[in-house]
Parts: sequence; C-alpha cells; structure tokens
Amino acid sequence: MGKSPTKTIDTQANHFFSSILAYIKLEKTVRQLGIGHFRLKAQFCLRGLKAMPYALTKMAA
Repeated sequence: MGKSPTKTIDTQANHFFSSILAYIKLEKTVRQLGIGHFRLKAQFCLRGLKAMPYALTKMAA
C-alpha cells in the first residue's frame, strides 16, 4: 500500500479491493481448470499477443 500510485483514501481502497478481487478470480480460474498459475498466465499472454494484430489494424482504420 505504501508504494501505491493512488493518493486519496477512496482510490486506495478501490485499488486494494480490485487487487483482492483479481486474486480471487485468478484462484477460482486456476481451481476450475486444474492448471498452475504460471501456465494460466502464459495462456493469457498468448491470447493477448494473438489478438494484438487485429486490435492494431482496427485502431488504424
């Protein structure tokens, strides 16, 4: 919390809540799929990289 880029109490609370929620969703997905954290992260990154050329051409148009 000390190195958080947020300055006010409300934004710090929102940032903290969002990070906890993201962690819970990650754990839920890991348990549902039965794979490890690192494999899941790699799959997310690969999907993002594969989708990037489409998103860039859509932005350029």
